[in-house]
Amino acid sequence: MFAFIENSLCLGDQVLVHSVSNQNRSCFVISLYLLKKYKWSLSKVLDFLLFRKPDLEMRHSVHTQLHRLESLVSKAATLKMSSTWDPKQSSGSDLVYVNTYLNA
Repeated sequence: MFAFIENSLCLGDQVLVHSVSNQNRSCFVISLYLLKKYKWSLSKVLDFLLFRKPDLEMRHSVHTQLHRLESLVSKAATLKMSSTWDPKQSSGSDLVYVNTYLNA
């Protein structure tokens, strides 16, 4: 999924991530993408998702899986996972998302 989203965005295409109830599966895919792409902590990812979709409901099992994946991404990352919304600590590629969150 990550490679598909990355390749599509690199080609200038848009990507729609959707599931039937628009809750667990789509949130899982988007969370995983943000964890891996921007090295965001799970708490930062969930902050952003709840900001964009306040009625978000995620099953406990999905949340547990995301915690495990956060550990894997964190171990594989060369940089520390970002857990704050401080623009000075942004990598640059995620600055648009940070500013969107902060200026809402």
